[in-house]
Amino acid sequence: MILKPVEETEQDQNRFAQIIMSTTLGKTYYPNEAFLKHEIVNAPIEDERFLLADEETNENIGVLWINRRVQPCG
Repeated sequence: MILKPVEETEQDQNRFAQIIMSTTLGKTYYPNEAFLKHEIVNAPIEDERFLLADEETNENIGVLWINRRVQPCG
């Protein structure tokens, strides 16, 4: 498996959202794909997003979204 950073193109953002919404987790936490796309576009610049690709076919098979929001302690 390889990590491919998600470029800030609409096509990559759409694919990222499609993969998330194809899972039970995505359907549980996001009411619809339009809402998720809004979240992706407005994510903090510190966030990192990657498409996970099969090394042999280069097919996108998953996503990794690292949210670096720091929560204050106490």
